[in-house]
Amino acid sequence: MDWNDLRYFLAISEEGSLSAAARKLKISQPTLSRRLSALEDSLGNSLFARTKGGLQLTALGQQLLPSIRAMREDAFAVERLSSGDDSRTAGRVIVTAPGTLGDDWLVRRLPGFLARYPKILVHVQVDAAVADLLRREADIAMRMFRPAQADLIASKAADVGWGLYASERYMREFGPFEGFGDIPAHRFVVPSQDMLTMSDASLFRALPIRDRIVMRTNNMAGLGLAMREGLGIGALPCFQGDSMPGLCRLMPETLIAKGELWLVAHAELRRNARVRLLYDYLKETLAGEAPLFLGGPAETVLLKTAK
Repeated sequence: MDWNDLRYFLAISEEGSLSAAARKLKISQPTLSRRLSALEDSLGNSLFARTKGGLQLTALGQQLLPSIRAMREDAFAVERLSSGDDSRTAGRVIVTAPGTLGDDWLVRRLPGFLARYPKILVHVQVDAAVADLLRREADIAMRMFRPAQADLIASKAADVGWGLYASERYMREFGPFEGFGDIPAHRFVVPSQDMLTMSDASLFRALPIRDRIVMRTNNMAGLGLAMREGLGIGALPCFQGDSMPGLCRLMPETLIAKGELWLVAHAELRRNARVRLLYDYLKETLAGEAPLFLGGPAETVLLKTAK
């Protein structure tokens, strides 16, 4: 029996559909369907029943699930232990970060690290989804919220200010924006719900802009482009908005909200030299750029009190 087929079975059982499981596994849905059929053929019985609500485990699937989950956890434990006490300053380190934080800020800071440690390969995963460090989906995560999982170490790396931004072209067409009372005269572009962390979602719910939204997108690069092209005003972390060409911060003396940036790694992997080196480098670099992330001295406005 192929372990990969058992891994695919777990993903389907946890995601509830072939399409969602295929996205998580980063394989095609037809491939996943074929592997499931092969597993069911080898067992001589079905593992899932197809219903209107998605795939439901059969009696056999329910019996197998706890044992296969235990096999997976044992495999993760072996992998963590085998990589935990590693003094080599060579090899791969996987770092996951959302949006512009990963494909802009992080990439721009890597040359300094790689100049010191040229034999380390840094694999950057830019993803709105939260990687599971306990299952070794990444070695280090940069997160806009504090993790609650056990067996993780986390360091608060920076306070992150949020501001409102628009292009000069937009402001010429729609006029100044001096406070929340000007919202009815303006248009807004926002991320789609699947792009938002819980803290992001609270921020956008608190902004009284529901009737003034003209565009949603699941792509942060697309959101920035929409703002630069004058489609509307958008809310961005200051480290992103202040460095984006073509945008200006509205109410520059004001932060509309303040969040946190955290560095996270599995506790066992901190004994891995290359993971520790990159973790410490990122922590030191972020500490040195605190004003960039906070957005400078500004008055924080709690959106829940805004009218």
